[in-house]
Amino acid sequence: MDIRIERSHKRRKTISIYVRDGAVVAQAPHHVSDHYVHDLIREREAWIQTQIEKQQNQPLPPTPKAHWQAGEAVPFLGELHILTQDHSKQELYLWYRKQAKTILIERTAHFAVEMNLYPSKVLVKPQKARWGSCSSDNVIRLNWKVIQAPLDLIDYLIVHELAHIQEKNHGPQFWTLVAQFIENHLDCRKALQHFGRYSQLNL
Repeated sequence: MDIRIERSHKRRKTISIYVRDGAVVAQAPHHVSDHYVHDLIREREAWIQTQIEKQQNQPLPPTPKAHWQAGEAVPFLGELHILTQDHSKQELYLWYRKQAKTILIERTAHFAVEMNLYPSKVLVKPQKARWGSCSSDNVIRLNWKVIQAPLDLIDYLIVHELAHIQEKNHGPQFWTLVAQFIENHLDCRKALQHFGRYSQLNL
């Protein structure tokens, strides 16, 4: 389980445990040891698993319909940008595709040199079910919609796919290779999965 211990700035006397975005959050007084908190979490493991399953089974909120009018906010590299004028769906689509192709190919070239792993080709295109892939002949495909995400998540995705040039599975050697270039790769992996569920760009 992903466990986060938060120390209260107030004179808290009790420990509160709850589940937030699939992680177990424990709010505890400063004088209580981490070891004691972890023991308490283990005692409540059955309840925690039930809460996690309830949250995972909740339906996603409906995606609001985008009008792409002046004043509308659109996501780009992890930030929301306000449109200053109206745009057609096609105009916005072409702009995103152009930005994605430039940035994703540049970042892939950068990490290819860092890792000394070179794809036979890099394609930036729509993909329905995944952010990226690396084929058996080392063609890397990246979903252009990932350009909505923060740059650290994009870098993780690129390193992940480049690592598949050397390691064709998700075994220990694969994750060791990824960790050499993205230290917080586990956090990035979870964040990218979460981002994929709640991404609202509909082009």
